[in-house]
Amino acid sequence: HIEVQTGTLIEDVCSMWKARRFVLSDSSLSHNLIGLSEEVRSVFLERQRFDKDTLLTCPTPNVQFSLYDVPRVSRRGEPLDPETGQGLKVLNATTFGSWMQTLDVRHIKGPFGCDSDAGRGKHGQDR
Repeated sequence: HIEVQTGTLIEDVCSMWKARRFVLSDSSLSHNLIGLSEEVRSVFLERQRFDKDTLLTCPTPNVQFSLYDVPRVSRRGEPLDPETGQGLKVLNATTFGSWMQTLDVRHIKGPFGCDSDAGRGKHGQDR
């Protein structure tokens, strides 16, 4: 079952350290906290948003990574309209959420493992 953690910062940190499966947001805080966790067993995140300069390393012993490619405009992370190939203006969390909710799942590729970086730059962006 999926639980969205929305408590205080301390409650969120404690919850993350105890959990075994994570769907990570684009946040260095979440990547670093999970990198410190001894309980994590599964991690799901966008491959091109995976920041290799955090404490979360791929591969990690006893942790399965499922990395996904989501249509974006380079490392800047702007949403990409896969139908037109054009970047979309995201003005706030509401418009970004709308893009995520309406994105056709057929445009999301994966899952990929840690060893699937062929053709990708240091931070996972297309070359």
